[in-house]
Amino acid sequence: FTGVIRAYKSNNCEGEAFETSSKMGKFPFPDWNDSIFSASIEGVWVFYENTYFNSREDGLEEYMFSASTDCRAFQKVGGKISSFQYVGNQWDYKANSLTLFKRTNFQGGHDEQVCLEGSNNEIPLPEHQSLIITGTFPWMVFQHPNYRGAFFCLIPPESNDVAPYAISDLTSADIPYNFIRSAKLGCDEIEPPYDDVEDF
Repeated sequence: FTGVIRAYKSNNCEGEAFETSSKMGKFPFPDWNDSIFSASIEGVWVFYENTYFNSREDGLEEYMFSASTDCRAFQKVGGKISSFQYVGNQWDYKANSLTLFKRTNFQGGHDEQVCLEGSNNEIPLPEHQSLIITGTFPWMVFQHPNYRGAFFCLIPPESNDVAPYAISDLTSADIPYNFIRSAKLGCDEIEPPYDDVEDF
């Protein structure tokens, strides 16, 4: 089980701490709000300045990956964290998954993101601007349901630690916002027809 975090008020994972294995959209204990400076994590996590994963207002975010239970001091959101979440399969961060987020920088509430662990012929999140892929398998993402239309092949980087592939803004990878309508685990050995992407 990798989806566990131990958060600390110090910047070196010492002293007062709390541990949880769930997404936390809002802290149930107010004294921890804006008080976390480091954390011991394993897997893929995103930390947010505002509650509910910055879904109600824009804010800072910090994406982190660790292959073992390492101590990480925050560089962007230390002392400002109001929510956080694990991304991917909580039992094994190396498992194949594709998570879409409604907004850039992996922002969006519980109903503004979707995690796929296998092929899906119709994505239930029509609006999306960022994504995170875990595991070693590539994904084909299509412009229309049922694996039709223009597509892209998204290939995770080669890594001994099975590092994720995170795209904080789809347009930085030349993928239009709200493009993905179906997704297939694995890529066929053909070149994606990038030039055939329809205008939105």
